[in-house]
Amino acid sequence: MTQQISILKIYFFLIAGISSCQGQTTGHLTEEQQLRKEMDEWMRPYHREEKTAFDIWVTQMEDFEISALKHPIYKRMNDFYRKHQGQYLRLRKADLARYKPAPKLLAGYERIPTFQSKYNDPDSKMKQEFEVLQKVANFRTLTVADTRISTSVLTGFILHHLVIQQGMKEIPLKFAYGEIPFADLIQGNQWQITFINRMYALRFNWNVENNQCTDPEVWVYTGGQQPVGWLNNSFPKANAPVQRLERELNTFRWALYDQADSTNVGYTRRIEDALSKLMAFYQSHRQAYIKLRNGELAQYSQIDEVYAKVFQEDVPGLKDDFLAMLDKKENLYQLSQSDAPYEIDGARMLFNFYYLCMKHSGHVNHYNMAPWIGGRDVHTKKLAEDVWEIQAFFGQYTLRFKWNVATDEISDITVRTSDISIVSEETKDIMVKPAESKP
Repeated sequence: MTQQISILKIYFFLIAGISSCQGQTTGHLTEEQQLRKEMDEWMRPYHREEKTAFDIWVTQMEDFEISALKHPIYKRMNDFYRKHQGQYLRLRKADLARYKPAPKLLAGYERIPTFQSKYNDPDSKMKQEFEVLQKVANFRTLTVADTRISTSVLTGFILHHLVIQQGMKEIPLKFAYGEIPFADLIQGNQWQITFINRMYALRFNWNVENNQCTDPEVWVYTGGQQPVGWLNNSFPKANAPVQRLERELNTFRWALYDQADSTNVGYTRRIEDALSKLMAFYQSHRQAYIKLRNGELAQYSQIDEVYAKVFQEDVPGLKDDFLAMLDKKENLYQLSQSDAPYEIDGARMLFNFYYLCMKHSGHVNHYNMAPWIGGRDVHTKKLAEDVWEIQAFFGQYTLRFKWNVATDEISDITVRTSDISIVSEETKDIMVKPAESKP
């Protein structure tokens, strides 16, 4: 299960990086945050009373069925887009202005010879999947980073090629170095987007008017150690505090590659070394994280005590799985070190929770599209200086906990369900499962 979540996190990190919350109040919101808030309001019926219908549609969509584009939910999303089309276009162009042009040469990168034939093969359905996903994702796509959700179907092919065809190892470590996005204007509303990481480069054309992505190309890295300083300082310009911290973090991650000694130090040691350096960065920027976290958590709506009464039964199995995603130190739970440098508004912890909810309900959507497309049903309350209570609803489950954003302590964790049959099945499983012997 942990391995599955790690694979999903690859997509999540590529899509989001450090992300600010999709605020629920109207005060001090940027135009992008305000539009995302309106998206959430537009999709609010599918958070609760129509959640079942939404989940059925998401399953259709993640099977990339064309019929998903004829569904009333998709039509409702498309209605919102058409109503705000001018604003979408303006925000996408504003974000594109932050990015540098892609390098002309990619030394050591070679095209995947089988990619185009596989992409255009009707039997592979890769092209159809790519087209369906970008049409659905159009509703939420306001930035270059958001296009990463559409390209996830291509990433699956790329990773398979790297592992099976090239025998590449150490993929988690190479992902830890991050990737750099670039943007080149073709003409009008057509842009060429390029993502470069230490394993491969992905390029496609993006029509910012309708989110149509076409002509994807892929190169994989086959060379030796890349030159020290290659592409350093190529990350997009920062226009806001969250973007400034993200840029600094991603620049730091990219440079970790130059510091790794792959000749004399084993893989496990290099993983530990990279994590240690990331945590050193995190600790040295602790005050910036605290300030941003307090600001972002304040954007959510207040705790919903009325709806919380619907959820009366504890779910110990789901809670244990959620706790396994945290670190434990001296009987206290903390935000995991792998999540801490990227966590601003609780998104990482909630991502784990959403995935576990789908796993426990037997409906695992591997692209985790439901909370991204539908929006998060999240509420917060400030309890004391740097201490927040966070409440999240997802289908028949709810999560509630306290987070000290200064110390990363996570406490008073409750996971409950509105479906008593789930608890009954868990209890039955516990009763028939033999107790583990203790040494």
